[in-house]
Amino acid sequence: MLILKEITTHSHLYADAEKLLTEAFPPEERRDIATQRYVTDNNKKFQAFAIIYNFDFAGLINIWHLNGIVYIEHLAILPELRQQGIASETLKHIKNHGRPIILEVEPATNTDSCKRIKFYEKNGFILRPIDYTQPAYAPNLPEIKMHIMTCGNIADINEIINAIKTNVYNKG
Repeated sequence: MLILKEITTHSHLYADAEKLLTEAFPPEERRDIATQRYVTDNNKKFQAFAIIYNFDFAGLINIWHLNGIVYIEHLAILPELRQQGIASETLKHIKNHGRPIILEVEPATNTDSCKRIKFYEKNGFILRPIDYTQPAYAPNLPEIKMHIMTCGNIADINEIINAIKTNVYNKG
């Protein structure tokens, strides 16, 4: 049984989610802790969810609601629970809301990034042939070459990418 439980920094599950976020994503692929906490508690377009599987914390998914679409910023499952279908079931929950979904994924340069792309494709996402660079989360961090993947009909991908850059990365 899988449940997505919305969390804030005041939730008892937040510490688990924050720990997994910092372990699963390098600094250049996430906000610093203080900024992440602020966004979690104060940005109405952002939602953080703890993924509960069989009544225990299993992972996290962070999403943004932008221009009628869902942008998945982070999805991570505890290492010991991977390969059990938890991430696929999580995506199914998000897709059940009926809105198009967009996310960033690393280029297929190694075994892990190839697996990640294949995982999303297996779950209905399409790799879009778009030249895309993820803006830096902070001035001291690098931009990162990424790919865009989508699920569902997105009429104007450039409009959505601009909304992501403006709302998620504060790059207008």
